[in-house]
Parts: sequence; structure tokens; C-alpha cells
Amino acid sequence: MDQIKREKNFQRAVSQLLAIEREYGTGGEIDPEQSGIRLVVDNDPPMIADQRGSGNAPAYTVIELNDAFREGCLSPSPVVPGAIDMSDKIEALGEEAVNRILAKVAAYDDFTPETDPEGLHSFGAVDDEAGEVLWHIDVYESAESDAEAQHPEDPTRSFRELMLMLGTELH
Repeated sequence: MDQIKREKNFQRAVSQLLAIEREYGTGGEIDPEQSGIRLVVDNDPPMIADQRGSGNAPAYTVIELNDAFREGCLSPSPVVPGAIDMSDKIEALGEEAVNRILAKVAAYDDFTPETDPEGLHSFGAVDDEAGEVLWHIDVYESAESDAEAQHPEDPTRSFRELMLMLGTELH
């Protein structure tokens, strides 16, 4: 029941942010480097210590956290803080398309040495009726920082950002 409620709340938040963007020209938190919507998944990292081991050893791997964040992009994972950013072209596709794309990114599992050269489950591409959509996860020190996380395996000391863009935007 809570999972369904979180999904509906997240979908409602996407709808509201897209409506704000259409009406006022800005939605969510705007990344100063690039316009578009930024959906912040504000979770409760202290839950993690209760769910995983204790001590100084990392309780998670970077792959586990990247997968949990990506898989929770439609219904935010309660253990992985992060944000979803999208290019203007993805945003312009509309709410239905954004939700469809996020569902495909959440379900993505085609990790091979060719598609995931770093072996961190941090990059992928999905086919959509809008075209090829590329996604990438960056891990920062915090939501306010552009510095790469020194401890990406620790969700209490890192913040993930999932970026979506059309493949044609690279050319």
C-alpha cells in the first residue's frame, strides 16, 4: 500500500512540476547549468544504518545504490537520496512521455562491458517512441555540491543525480 501511495505521490509531483513549467517557464529546482526540471527525491538516509551492517565497512556497494536509486525513480527509494534531471527536450515531451521514459529507465537491466564500461550501473540507453533516451547517474557529495562523492557507497554521505536526455542531443 505504501509503495502505491509513493508512486501516486511522485507521479502527482511530476504533473505539478510540469504544470508549473508550462505556466511560469520554470519547474522544480532549476539547475543553473541547464534549464529543465529537477525532481529531488528527499529520502531519510538514517534508515540505512538500521537496515544494513554497522561499523566502518561500507554496507552497500555503489552498484546496489545506483540500482536502488534508478529502480526507484518512479516511486522513490526510501534509502537513496537523489534528484532526477532532464533536458529541455525530454521535458517538452510532456508528463505521459516522461513517466513512460522513467519506467523504462527503472526497468533497465542491459548492463554489459560495452554498455556499462565502468561497471557501476551508472549509464544506459532506452528506446522510446520519442527516440533513444540516454541516462546517466552522477554521485555528488550532497544536493548542493558539484563535487564528486568521496564515499559513493555511503548514502548518508552522497547524493545521486539521474540525468535524462535524447540521444540526438549529443550530436
